Amino acid sequence: MADQKDSEIDQLWAKYTKEDLWKKVSEWWESASRARVVMVLALNHKHSLPLTEIIEMAGASEASVLKVLKELQD
Repeated sequence: MADQKDSEIDQLWAKYTKEDLWKKVSEWWESASRARVVMVLALNHKHSLPLTEIIEMAGASEASVLKVLKELQD
């Protein structure tokens, strides 16, 4: 199994530059972070949780949570 993982990593390094890989990881991370905020908001939308609890549960910054809230309201 380790050989398969190593092979996949080698294929990625052969296919992409370091900058391309970093960009893809950064995009994925941003998307995953936003999804986590949306999930917490969806799970708790009827409970009127304080912003501090939403931030803590989502593991995101206040600015990130507020940005997602604004996007959802628009």
